[in-house]
Amino acid sequence: MLFTSRRRVNARRRSNVWHQGDKLENLQARLAIEVGKDLAGDIRRGMFEYAAAVKVENDKLAAKRQAEAPRTAAAPTEAPPAP
Repeated sequence: MLFTSRRRVNARRRSNVWHQGDKLENLQARLAIEVGKDLAGDIRRGMFEYAAAVKVENDKLAAKRQAEAPRTAAAPTEAPPAP
C-alpha cells in the first residue's frame, strides 16, 4: 500500500542575515518534529478508516453473493419411518 499524507505548515523566525542556511535547516527540522506527531495521527486515522471501508465492502459483497446463490432443497432432518 502506498499513500501520501500532507499537512501545510509555516513558521517565522526573525534574526540577522548571517548563517541563514543553518537557521533555515534548524527551523525545518523543528517543524518536522512538531508536525510529525500530527502526520502520524493522520496516517493512523486513515488506516482505521480504510480498514472500516474494506469491512463494509466485504460485507456487501458477501451479502450479494449469498443473495445470488442458487437455492437448494433442504435435506430432511429425520429419516423416513422404517417399513
